[in-house]
Amino acid sequence: MAGREYPIKLGSILFTLVEPHPGHEVDYNRWYERDHFYAGCMVGPGILAGGRFVATRPYKDLRYPKESPITSDPTRGSYLALYWIERSQQDEWGTWGGKEVHRLHHEGRMFAERDHIHTKMYRYRWGTFRDEDGVPAELALDHRFPGLVVVFVDA
Repeated sequence: MAGREYPIKLGSILFTLVEPHPGHEVDYNRWYERDHFYAGCMVGPGILAGGRFVATRPYKDLRYPKESPITSDPTRGSYLALYWIERSQQDEWGTWGGKEVHRLHHEGRMFAERDHIHTKMYRYRWGTFRDEDGVPAELALDHRFPGLVVVFVDA
């Protein structure tokens, strides 16, 4: 049924690019995968999917330009987490997320030995796809494609 519209729509994307402090990479990964990925985002209302990605040195060497509004040092920003939030619940998730971060801080469940290189919510407006009936944006994180490219445009 090519071209059929489905009611589940991607509304917002939480994009968080992080660099753990040197020597804390393993602890950061353990904390993120075993607590924060779920408690900080995935259990919230309207979450469609989440995914984590690692930029190793060969991939960081491909970053262009070398200095950008995202980071003045292309070697920083090793760990990316993306979360898809369903359109009809994006405001509810945003309210929940603010309260959740405060709760996790209060419980001592945040990780201080890291720098947020770029963390921001983005509204999903549109996408372009190779195939008419290809994988819709709502399912992209569930398909575990072999790679990811991120392009920022200052419109």
